[in-house]
Amino acid sequence: MKREQIINKIKEVTARLTAAEIEVCTCHDIYPKCWAESTHGSFRTPAMRPTELLAYVNGMAAALNKYVSTE
Repeated sequence: MKREQIINKIKEVTARLTAAEIEVCTCHDIYPKCWAESTHGSFRTPAMRPTELLAYVNGMAAALNKYVSTE
């Protein structure tokens, strides 16, 4: 899966976790790490590689009994 597709999946899963608008940010200084953050600061994930971040948010969704992406 390409980086852009992974980031879109992260946005899809995080949208189910919180009602806040989520933005996936990338850090060029520590490339290829990224994180998800709401515009109001109520939701933020740790900085991880995109595939690790997708697994992290899928784990959060599973813990909350929400839909989990299988891709």
